[in-house]
Amino acid sequence: MKKFAPIISMLLIFGNSTFADVKALAASQAAERIINVLEHKTFQRHLTTDLINIARNGHLLSEPEKERLKNLGFDFSGNLVVLKSSRSQYTHDTQHFRFHYDLTGNNSVDPTDTEPANGIPDYVDTMGEVFEEVYDHSINELGYVPPPSDGTHGGNALYDVIIIYTNAYGYTNYIDSTWGDNPNSTSIVENNAYASYINMRNSYAGFADNSELESIQVTAAHEFFHAIQLGYDGDEELWMLEATAVWMEEEHYDDVNDCYQYLIPRFEKPHYSIRSISGLLPYGSFILFKYIDEHLGGKDVIRRAWEYSREYNSLQNDFSIEEIDQALKEKGHSFKKALTNMAIANLILSDEQSAGIYSYEEAQGYHDYLEYSIHDTVGIELTVFDTINFIPDTTIIDTSNRILQPYAAQYFKINTNEPVRLQLREFVEPDGTYNSIDDLNMHSIRKTIDGNYFIDSGKIIDIDPKNDTESLYLAIVSMDTDENTNSLFNYRIIATDGKLDNIRQFGVISLYPYPFKNTITIKINVVKTQVIDINIYDLLGRKIRKLVSRNFDVGYHELIWDGKSNSGKQVSSGVYFISLKGENSQEWKKVTLIK
Repeated sequence: MKKFAPIISMLLIFGNSTFADVKALAASQAAERIINVLEHKTFQRHLTTDLINIARNGHLLSEPEKERLKNLGFDFSGNLVVLKSSRSQYTHDTQHFRFHYDLTGNNSVDPTDTEPANGIPDYVDTMGEVFEEVYDHSINELGYVPPPSDGTHGGNALYDVIIIYTNAYGYTNYIDSTWGDNPNSTSIVENNAYASYINMRNSYAGFADNSELESIQVTAAHEFFHAIQLGYDGDEELWMLEATAVWMEEEHYDDVNDCYQYLIPRFEKPHYSIRSISGLLPYGSFILFKYIDEHLGGKDVIRRAWEYSREYNSLQNDFSIEEIDQALKEKGHSFKKALTNMAIANLILSDEQSAGIYSYEEAQGYHDYLEYSIHDTVGIELTVFDTINFIPDTTIIDTSNRILQPYAAQYFKINTNEPVRLQLREFVEPDGTYNSIDDLNMHSIRKTIDGNYFIDSGKIIDIDPKNDTESLYLAIVSMDTDENTNSLFNYRIIATDGKLDNIRQFGVISLYPYPFKNTITIKINVVKTQVIDINIYDLLGRKIRKLVSRNFDVGYHELIWDGKSNSGKQVSSGVYFISLKGENSQEWKKVTLIK
């Protein structure tokens, strides 16, 4: 069996080319972007990823490229290539930060000093208040370890924030070539912790579609989390650095929603890996962590993933998937579940309770996103790769040669008024080679007219649209158990007449009383004998009660939930979900408990 190399310029390796050549190409592209921003020729939202790329791979650049960067302040004398921090005339110290600023020249800030009139420009005071707010929430509430001190790099041991004129939101950069343990952590010795500093703009007035304060807030949240990340594992995968930093913007300032802009490229290219570092895709990958936060254990899982990062040596390999998986397993979940559920939730894109664990709290905001650059509403919607129009008793519909990256998804709209059987099959090349589909999973998402969702999964899915179907879609979700992250998946979807005896192998007939106070009776109809797992979940996706996992014979069955958790304690009033999972089907039903 064969997996095909991706058609992506940065990853093409031919002949005598080496992985070092690929890194050098990536560094060269990063260098060009950095030079254009630092010379004020172009604007780039975030520069941290490119700076980290240069830090890691800058020694692979050509001599002319090195000279151009040296002229802009880059230091090539150490193991890392770092941008030396600029010197400012004035400083302002808060509890944890030292702010460097100027009152004259290109880097000067607005000198207005009225609230309070303390000899410090209001702009600098505001930035200090925001950073201390971000520090308190990140360190004292969320439990992250503070970034390592830079010694007296900025004149004292406080973390340095340098305010300059820049064509970017802001950026975080390594201090120098030293690395190792973060002395602020006491329970573990880090392998690759780095000290850093942050550059912020000298003015955010009229920036994006936010107020100046909002722009300072989300940028401070984003960049300070980069500083925290570098104190855990400064060699972590770039996608995870950016995706979690964008998620942190939402965690700190949920009402600003500057991050919505990054969903546009992410939703336009769902077939690109969640680990992709192309363009703004890694920023849009924050939606994975948003899903985990809302449904698979909350914000603690994301912190635990970063804590696991310290146990791996990212200089040797990429371990981000393993780190996330281990953190999720502590909550009874997995990376595979997170990726699959997110892929389904991205298609449904609803904040309605009927979407269950496939909902997003801010889904309507995603739909109503106002793109500031064109001052118009740009509804964020997932790209559907193709449409399958099925007509019974016709020839087999064979949609072939579907190229899909690992840890990604492709979507199809299914048009049919009759039962259809969909089969996921290998795509066979003329020379007999084919792409294994072991790492692919197929999921149908059927929405009924009354707003309920039915999800079926498997390599073969039988679907009866009945008369109550509003929409029907198919999602192909890819993993990569072989860790061959440079692979692509080709596959076939074959549509034939549906097998009525295999459609909806079980289903909930009724829930009563609804809503309920003490107990609720669940009546199900089983069409095919099979093992069915029936569990109760809360709104965060946490399993609070295992009702039953056993073989059900064909026929009607009744089960009772007494409103208690696995520990025997009565749960509080609220919305819960009853999950039924069989061989190839699953169904979620919302119930409301009132006291």
